[in-house]
Formats: sequence, C-alpha cells, structure tokens
Amino acid sequence: MNKKIPVYLLSGFLGSGKTTVLLEMLKYCKEYQLKPGLVLNEVGSVNVERHLFQTEKI
Repeated sequence: MNKKIPVYLLSGFLGSGKTTVLLEMLKYCKEYQLKPGLVLNEVGSVNVERHLFQTEKI
C-alpha cells in the first residue's frame, strides 16, 4: 500500500490567522465529505482554542 497522504503544516506568528485558515480548511473538508486528521500542538499548559474545535471529531 504505497498511497501517499497529503500533509499540510500551518505555522506562523501569534495572530497571523492560522486558526482561521484551519477552520476554513475543516469547512471545505466537510463540504466535500473528506475526513481530515488533525494534530494540534499546544505549547502552553492550557489549550486556549479548545472551544473552537468542540464540534469537531478530533
């Protein structure tokens, strides 16, 4: 099984729009019935954006 899986890495400065882009990508995936996998790397001890992904199956 040599099927390649596309991977997208979002990075950038604080306030640069990473979360906005990620949420738009999730909307796109839902529209086209795609099932993305997400890996969130929170450096802090508290995930301050947790509420943005509560409706997502992660």
